[in-house]
Amino acid sequence: MRNVFFILLLLSLSGCDTQQQEANANEAATAASPPLTFGTSYDQLLAKFTEINFDTLAVSPPDLENGDSPFMGIGLDSAMTALFPKEISGVDSSFAISKFALDADNTALIARVPGDYWSNRIVLLVFNHTRRQLHFKSDIAYNWGDAGDWETINSWLIRTKDNTLYQLTDDTSGSIEDGVEPEKAESIVSSEYYLLHIKPEITDTLSKDSTSLLQTYGHLLRARQ
Repeated sequence: MRNVFFILLLLSLSGCDTQQQEANANEAATAASPPLTFGTSYDQLLAKFTEINFDTLAVSPPDLENGDSPFMGIGLDSAMTALFPKEISGVDSSFAISKFALDADNTALIARVPGDYWSNRIVLLVFNHTRRQLHFKSDIAYNWGDAGDWETINSWLIRTKDNTLYQLTDDTSGSIEDGVEPEKAESIVSSEYYLLHIKPEITDTLSKDSTSLLQTYGHLLRARQ
């Protein structure tokens, strides 16, 4: 009886050892497996964007009438715009402008996409190379006007020596007084400034204190006025 007990014990230990070996082998195989890829479509999209390097980059809505803006870009077909994030996906008349490294695994893209009336909305996107994902970050330039109301967004992308990226934005809007003859009407204009910290994962709003930002970045903001 004792011999039978020892035989069963040895078989049990052997089975546990085999299961552990299989688990270790599966874990090693999983670790050795290459990451999933989703074709070369994203690579083709990124190739349309021109590599740039800067400390401070001023971004303004393009002058579509004259077509002499540095933010006109290269046209993208529908297969490429289908890769855009949901905030701007499935749109025609989109253009690749420029790209720059945000860090070792993320590339920032500047693109021109349709706004309310024309393709004059400039946006910032970030592509993560490991996850093969493209994310919307922020609007960096835009303008529109309708029946006496208007809005213009200008931004500055600022990179520090440690490659931290900030976005300083001037959002200025105006309107014409209602019920007043056009030649006598006055334009009511207001400006709001805000500062963003652009990170691969999130976008942090650092300040919406327009007075403080004007004091700190007046050399940039006043240049637009």
